[in-house]
Amino acid sequence: MKVALAQYQPVLGEKAANLRLIETGIGRAKKEGADLVVFAETFLTGYTNRDDLVRLAETVDGPSVTRIRTMAAKAGIHVIFGMPEKDAHRKGLMYNSSVLVTPDRKNGEVHVYRKWFLPTFGPFEEKYYYTPGHDMETFRTSIGTFGLIICYDMFFPELTKGLVLRGADIIVALSASPTTNQHFFETLCLARAIENATPFIFCNYVGPEGELEFWGGSRIVGAKGDFKAQAKVLEEDFVVGDLDPAETEEARFNRPTMRDTRMEAFRLIYETKK
Repeated sequence: MKVALAQYQPVLGEKAANLRLIETGIGRAKKEGADLVVFAETFLTGYTNRDDLVRLAETVDGPSVTRIRTMAAKAGIHVIFGMPEKDAHRKGLMYNSSVLVTPDRKNGEVHVYRKWFLPTFGPFEEKYYYTPGHDMETFRTSIGTFGLIICYDMFFPELTKGLVLRGADIIVALSASPTTNQHFFETLCLARAIENATPFIFCNYVGPEGELEFWGGSRIVGAKGDFKAQAKVLEEDFVVGDLDPAETEEARFNRPTMRDTRMEAFRLIYETKK
């Protein structure tokens, strides 16, 4: 599977401009022969929108996702991007969501992951605006079974491991990590890949926005902890890397962390906490 990381800087609050960037990324990915193209956390709208999120958020059957479904179907490429999602059934609720659009059927299929862990400390204010997700779904496609996480989720290894135990053979993490956290995320990308013997795709925001500077550095880490692609730091970039399912199988055989995971550890933690 060939994966493209579109490390572009979105325009804050301008969905039309960001949809054009997504279209550009899809077009470039198609030329590169990619099966999947990935964009950063909240790429559709930008990250620091605060109260403007009420205006910008959409449901997953809204006009922006509908347009991206058409793009993906036309190009024959899977697309993953971040957006503020409006709850279609419960008025007033919003989620920081990762959206996977497939070209497998007419107009594509849409799968959604809602961020579990919402940072609300220092410059981060996500709990003021978003509701935490609670589902641990994996999404089966023609190119693999995906587990999706977002940014701060990476600090909670139980979530990634849970997704792999539930069948994910690829983890994709969208992020809006500023420069102050670069070292943490560089370390976590490797840790999450190695401890689960599973490829880890990380697509980060890049460029200045308000008081924050996002560092980019998007990367694809193989199941053995080797780098398949790395984007530039503090610059827009577009990189492509290859993932081979046979490498994942070999990694899981040689270092069987998933086989040796003891589920009773989770049960004991839960029972002790009670």
